[in-house]
Amino acid sequence: MKPEKILVTGASGMVGSRFVETFEVPAKLLTTDRDVFDLTRTESVAAYFSDHPDIAAVINLAAYTNVSEAQKQKGDKNSLCYQLNVVGTQNLIDQIRDKGIYLIHISTDMVFPGDAADPGPYAEDHPVEADKNRLTWYGYTKALAERIATSTLPSAAILRLIYPVVAKYDLKLDYLRALLGYYEKNHFLYPIFTDQHMNISAVDEICLALNQLLAHRPSGVFHAGSSDITTPYQIMTQLFDLVYGNHDPVKPGTVDTTRYPQFGGLLNQETEKHLGVHFSSSEEIVTHLYGGLKK
Repeated sequence: MKPEKILVTGASGMVGSRFVETFEVPAKLLTTDRDVFDLTRTESVAAYFSDHPDIAAVINLAAYTNVSEAQKQKGDKNSLCYQLNVVGTQNLIDQIRDKGIYLIHISTDMVFPGDAADPGPYAEDHPVEADKNRLTWYGYTKALAERIATSTLPSAAILRLIYPVVAKYDLKLDYLRALLGYYEKNHFLYPIFTDQHMNISAVDEICLALNQLLAHRPSGVFHAGSSDITTPYQIMTQLFDLVYGNHDPVKPGTVDTTRYPQFGGLLNQETEKHLGVHFSSSEEIVTHLYGGLKK
């Protein structure tokens, strides 16, 4: 009997690459590139599953995640954001719905509006926003993808992330490194929000949650984020203190609510209870990643 395989879409991304790197049985993993597995093309996805009948679980990390570029595509169902996040999810589910394959679908805090009418932080069972006018285009496409997954596959798990941060990833700057990179390039920092509520996700803790989901295969919605709700200003003052010895460049600013959610954040108490994963505070995450770095 062939060993059961785990398909990881988006395995070259920030979270996917770290999951592949740390997974205990790498021989069980299948990773893909677009030449042989294009989520936006039905025939490509069907052919791949036909060639790999031993797939027992799928972690769907593939997504269009550039929020600013996605916003330029707003309303366009032919855009890459919609095609990958919505059509791609549908194509994937169409291939696994009758095969007993376990799906872990990766989602985002941006399926919630983060506004005064429906403020966070959001628990795992909080209803996803249905009004596209209250979400970014990226958030709306991810909300649609969640609905496709939960309505078609009741056994699926949704794992929502928020501002993933990682020790090292060369292809894209994470939330922390992006701010440090901006400062190093420009020698100043734009004002940092003191009134935006949010938290961050440690990629290594995301990987722990993924391993627990694979081990026990529960259904439902789960959150991987720091244990506290904080602000960008609090995070950046700590980061600059660790890296530069002071936070003088970090100036307070007020969030532009036309571009960013103000009252966000993911709660994860139910996830900790059901998965047995402990999520660190944002201060602990930043200290772990940057506590030994001085410039």
